[in-house]
Amino acid sequence: AIVVVDINKDGKKDLILAGNLDKTRVRMGKIDANKGQVFLNQGQRKFQYLPPNKSGISVEGVVKSVTTAGKYILFGLNNQPIAIYQFQ
Repeated sequence: AIVVVDINKDGKKDLILAGNLDKTRVRMGKIDANKGQVFLNQGQRKFQYLPPNKSGISVEGVVKSVTTAGKYILFGLNNQPIAIYQFQ
């Protein structure tokens, strides 16, 4: 799932990506290491990765959707409650 939002209030749209998949073939196993990723827009189609310890985002589970509502980022998780994060 991807959402485009200006997280750091610099006037440039940043990217938040999240996912995971636990219903894969037995040979592959779960694909569940993605805890959510933030990429800050540097302009000129360049983005800088913001690590989880700086972004504060660490989503556990199979993310099916992500959206924003005001200053909140909402992650829709499969068979789990919505994960909510606040950005400044």
